[in-house]
Amino acid sequence: MTVFERISYTVWCWIASRQEKNEALIKAAGEGKLEDAEFLLARGARINAKGLWQNRPVHEAAWHGRMEMLEFLLAAGARVDSMGVSGMQPLHIAAMRNDKEMVEALLAHDAPVSSLDYNGKMPGELCKDLGVWMLIHEAEKEVEKRAVLAQEREALAGFWKQRRKLGGMRPPAPRL
Repeated sequence: MTVFERISYTVWCWIASRQEKNEALIKAAGEGKLEDAEFLLARGARINAKGLWQNRPVHEAAWHGRMEMLEFLLAAGARVDSMGVSGMQPLHIAAMRNDKEMVEALLAHDAPVSSLDYNGKMPGELCKDLGVWMLIHEAEKEVEKRAVLAQEREALAGFWKQRRKLGGMRPPAPRL
């Protein structure tokens, strides 16, 4: 970009409304223009703003396979659980594209693996690649295991609370 283009772009960003900045950020995310995305975020564009079709910058980056942009947006605080067109979340899009690297990045940011799009499909049902399916399937099993552990912890806490109410035993001291 020439100096003149950068100056006119800077003037536009100073004058433009927030919605225009948000739309420009979504377009920059789809095109993979990191420098423009940083520039727009610094001047008031919102990281989780909705655009046309309810897509957000993170959806556009996932849809167009812009891995660097996706990592930048996630580091800047983009939500991985936001719904876009057809109720798809970024993980649905990455799974549908069979992009293993992108799926790994989204799972590392705790993208919900059991969410449904408007067609009732989970991310694992949209992928055709076995490696991507295995990643999502392992994440689903991990989520289920955490839920079971949380239920057991809650039940145990309730048990000891009831025992204390009745004046019974105290919980055992942890072993060192």
